[in-house]
Amino acid sequence: MIAIELRTRIFTEAWSQTASEKVLDMILELLVQIDILYLRLNPKTPKMYESGVRYHHDSIKDEWFSTCEALHERLADCKGLSAWLVAEYRVSGIDPGAKCCKKFAVIDDPTIGKLVLYHVMVQRSDGTIEDPSRKLGMNKPEPDGFIPVPGVSWTIVNGLEHAIGSAMLGNDISLAQLAELGRRAKAGDPRAKYLVRVAKLIRKKGYTPDKTKFERQPDGRFEWVYPDEGPK
Repeated sequence: MIAIELRTRIFTEAWSQTASEKVLDMILELLVQIDILYLRLNPKTPKMYESGVRYHHDSIKDEWFSTCEALHERLADCKGLSAWLVAEYRVSGIDPGAKCCKKFAVIDDPTIGKLVLYHVMVQRSDGTIEDPSRKLGMNKPEPDGFIPVPGVSWTIVNGLEHAIGSAMLGNDISLAQLAELGRRAKAGDPRAKYLVRVAKLIRKKGYTPDKTKFERQPDGRFEWVYPDEGPK
């Protein structure tokens, strides 16, 4: 598999908010076009709602899954699901005018400060908004038990490999997040206890961001693994 990394630095001081959102729309449409090509090359691809793929919040890496990758991973976030559904509607002729749309919310997280978060959905030709993420598991308990950890910043929960790795490298924000995680563990939260064990393992063995990761196990759980080693 070839992974392509596109770096834009949008939503920074180099770009205005308006320009950043325009770039975001362009990349969303590109993802739709990639999915359209895939669906035309693979006409037996299952319908999105029948595929078994479910919603899963992306990590802080903000990976964009095409239909092919979503089928491989059995999960996708709001961007991947919405782009797939738009492509499906266009290719099938159900709604050639369907497109991705987005809404945003300002989150004031006491640990990491103020953030602007975007949620991507599908806008039908008649203006109706369809949210495949909600239909496929968003805001419902995660069956793998990985998220959420109540009271812990979404950054460390959904992007744990980044947050722990940054903490091990001395990042103050991530260190504060780990301190909160430790407090939750001491209070008896079983998921927080597991994440603390992961943090201790990383502190002991080091952090390899391009290799060390959470890996989905056959039973659906996530386990932290090191290169050439099994679950810990």
